[in-house]
Amino acid sequence: MNRSTSWTPIVALSGWLVLTGGCAGQQDAAARVIADAETTLQAVREEAQRLAPEEYAAVERSIGRLRERLAQRDYAAVLDALPAVTAELAGLEELATRRRAELEAALERARAEWGGLSVELPTALNALQARVDELMRLRQLPAGIDRQLIERARAELESIKSAWAEALAAFAQGRLPEAADQARESRERARRLEAELGMQSA
Repeated sequence: MNRSTSWTPIVALSGWLVLTGGCAGQQDAAARVIADAETTLQAVREEAQRLAPEEYAAVERSIGRLRERLAQRDYAAVLDALPAVTAELAGLEELATRRRAELEAALERARAEWGGLSVELPTALNALQARVDELMRLRQLPAGIDRQLIERARAELESIKSAWAEALAAFAQGRLPEAADQARESRERARRLEAELGMQSA
């Protein structure tokens, strides 16, 4: 986010608006205040729209209402509303900054988690496939396992493999938190299936 924008010009102009007695002077000051607010919003637009879209839209509407009051020559209303709009702008920047930090932290956690999952899960899937193949060859099944369970395990294993493929695709596209979430869920499903098939968890 561009941090070169300052709220000071808006606040200073609001003071000037109070001191300016003439209508033309008030109009010029009000127009400059609104222009500064729009410049400030534009400076944070890209990141704010991505990280705080609802709040960004709310500030846009607030500035739009200032424009309407300016067009109606209601300069006193512009001045009255200015502190609230300035606070909204400051709050928007603070919120976007906080959410960016949270996103960066989530990316770091996902990156660290992905390293283990990308090794563990393929190993678990290979072991599960070997177990299913082994059970299908047996004439006498172990206690607690029947043909119905084996068929269900086959279907679940294919489903887990599909989910893992989606996780790999998400990772390749740079959607790391989503990839880690999908891989984590796939790992838990694989562990449950290992337990059902009498295997030790990986």
